[in-house]
Amino acid sequence: MRIIKKQRTDTKLKIPPQVIAMWNPGGNNTANITARLGRELSQHTTAFIAELPCLGIPRLFFQYQNIDREINIDNLIVEYERQGEINLRSIEINDDLFVLPANPNIMPDYPSSDKVEKIDTLLDFPITLANKVRQKGISIIIFECQGQLTNPMTFQAIKQADKVITTINNPADLGWSKVNIKRLSETYHFDYQKFKIIVPNIDIISDYEKALGMKLYIDGKEITFKPEIIFQDNLMELFVKKEVHYFNENKSGKFSFLRKFKANKKEGVK
Repeated sequence: MRIIKKQRTDTKLKIPPQVIAMWNPGGNNTANITARLGRELSQHTTAFIAELPCLGIPRLFFQYQNIDREINIDNLIVEYERQGEINLRSIEINDDLFVLPANPNIMPDYPSSDKVEKIDTLLDFPITLANKVRQKGISIIIFECQGQLTNPMTFQAIKQADKVITTINNPADLGWSKVNIKRLSETYHFDYQKFKIIVPNIDIISDYEKALGMKLYIDGKEITFKPEIIFQDNLMELFVKKEVHYFNENKSGKFSFLRKFKANKKEGVK
């Protein structure tokens, strides 16, 4: 895999290096949103998508056409346990986007996680992979997470991420997402402000904004937290500063969602 050294033009968003975890706590497929996010990010910076195969379900591979089946993350996980290091390989989608999908040929009754003998392999793999990708000069690392909190790779990816993007498609997703965010914030002391919500329909944002409010007990204090909600067709809102965020009633009596943005000039990572 080549090392990235590329100058950016002023017309592109200045997006600081970061790790992103794309996750649906109910295990629903988020690969289509992840692939879209990767494509849009690659118009502004370099990005790398890694699908963590906690459930053994290959999803990301089928978002692309005519890509190499032999280059997959399952092989790297097994290699990492045997050798203690990662020889990074990935599929180049364009000059600025690289992907490492789960093995599309994996046996459903024998996933790669079952081939690993030490749980430390699964706990350490996301961190080791992210460091290896960053050494190649790639700015944005996206973990496509399949599992729940009981899956070591998913848990570690969420822990290390600067942003955790949760998709909500229905009220059941909403309720379970709130339970998971609350648990991670209160019990495991994850930064609650890094959780973001993506919804498929802009018309439901106002309803979800009301329902997503939750009380958290952080450091002995009660706070009210409402995650930022993004419409899935406006993914770059995750990386720009909002100037206006409000609802306005139009002539038909329906509410329209109005936003204005400016590029976030902040440099560096946390």
